[in-house]
Amino acid sequence: MKLRKAPGHDQINNAMLRNAAPTLIPHLKEVFNYIVKNQEIPPTLGDSVTTLIPKKGDLRDIGNYRPISVLPATFKLLTRIILGRIQPALELHQPPEQAGFRRGYGTVEHIYNIRLLLQKVREYKIEIFIVFIDFQKAYDSVEWNAVFNALESHGVEPSYVRVLENIYHDAESNIKILDDLTPVTIKRGVRQGCVLSPLLFNAVLEQVFNSLQWDEKHEYGIGINGDRLTNLRYADDVALIAHDRDTMQKMVDELIKESKKVGLVINKKKTVAMTNLPTTSPDNLNIKINGQNINIVDKFIYLGSSISFEPNNNEIQRRISSAWGAFTKHRQFLTDRRAAPRLKKRVFLTCVVPCFLYGCEAWALRIEDKRKIDVAQRRMERAMLGISRLDRIRNEEIAKRTRLPRVTELSWKRKVNWGWKVANAEERRWSRRISEWCPLESRRVRGRPLQRWEDEFKERLQEVGTPGVLWMRMARESKKDWDTLMTPARNRRQ
Repeated sequence: MKLRKAPGHDQINNAMLRNAAPTLIPHLKEVFNYIVKNQEIPPTLGDSVTTLIPKKGDLRDIGNYRPISVLPATFKLLTRIILGRIQPALELHQPPEQAGFRRGYGTVEHIYNIRLLLQKVREYKIEIFIVFIDFQKAYDSVEWNAVFNALESHGVEPSYVRVLENIYHDAESNIKILDDLTPVTIKRGVRQGCVLSPLLFNAVLEQVFNSLQWDEKHEYGIGINGDRLTNLRYADDVALIAHDRDTMQKMVDELIKESKKVGLVINKKKTVAMTNLPTTSPDNLNIKINGQNINIVDKFIYLGSSISFEPNNNEIQRRISSAWGAFTKHRQFLTDRRAAPRLKKRVFLTCVVPCFLYGCEAWALRIEDKRKIDVAQRRMERAMLGISRLDRIRNEEIAKRTRLPRVTELSWKRKVNWGWKVANAEERRWSRRISEWCPLESRRVRGRPLQRWEDEFKERLQEVGTPGVLWMRMARESKKDWDTLMTPARNRRQ
């Protein structure tokens, strides 16, 4: 458990538990075993203290406050132990469509899946309809009975299910305003700040999609090498996929119906649709939620990355702007001539470079894109050294002084590593399925295709006399050989 965390209502923090561990462990073990054996929870163990943190806007509006709940350290320790016991059973029932809060998955997984899917439907002229679902206060609205039913259906031991039932039914939240505490009884939602909450929510959402039985409906989703891709999920961020508007409307209606049973409500204002179908007759493309049309957009920020059917979207410019925002935030230190260069380098690599590179594993960079990134990095380095273009110092000299790696080289290194992961992924993972997908029922458009994600790998293999289509086979040979094979490609397009 991490230190420097706020204590709960009992004023015991994680540091106290760690320092007193030799004495406390036998007693805590006895208490926790009693809780699991008898399914009895000590009074106030699961009670939280909720503080209202103001956001932007009118402070007289309660909607402009964000509630932050703090749980007791002993409760967190208990739930962390329970997590270790129930996680294998929950993980066993999670499909590859769900990438949220799972070991070996991440946001890059679905950013890559969506980008590569759009690349292939664009190249082969395949019609597709995508709806990005937003649930209204998803974690706060899920019904408790749905949580416990999901745990039982996932094969979690009944004793742990009963413990969690008692934790939820007996706990209260104390709203802290100034120095006053007002107890409030909670009737729904998973606990904020509890390590179990993400897994509990995923279990409920999986129950919803299991009840839909879309895998058995061959008209739903899009066919990929004999399987149907109907949705991609990252926790509560859901993307529904279909070939046409009518099928998508059925999918949305069915999801609304099943989600309502567990307390989840779709937010009509934040739910949007994307399609590559002709928009000359927008009335034929509208998706309705409870009788109201949702917006059809040309691009969408999915998991922090800009997604569009147009290959030359503004994602690279968004990353550059984000990096400049991080640089500006630390400008006072980064441009201080008294600061040690090694510390500047560390801050730049820690705070600025991640903003440059978020989602870079899924990029299909053009020469122009690389140039934009290089220009932005050189401007930042000149600012760090206090050098302007009027000083007429070459970029090579700037790079020698800062000793910073090129962001484009770091991007290529990450992409090479991701390519190896995709090639060696389990066959059921959608990242591998979509990568291997060649739509035989469709024909490519005439002419040279736009830059594809795998083109850089293919070009490098062709340089050494290997057919580019074998890039996945080469990546499966050896990680070391793959890295060695791809290393020279970093500088081939400068």
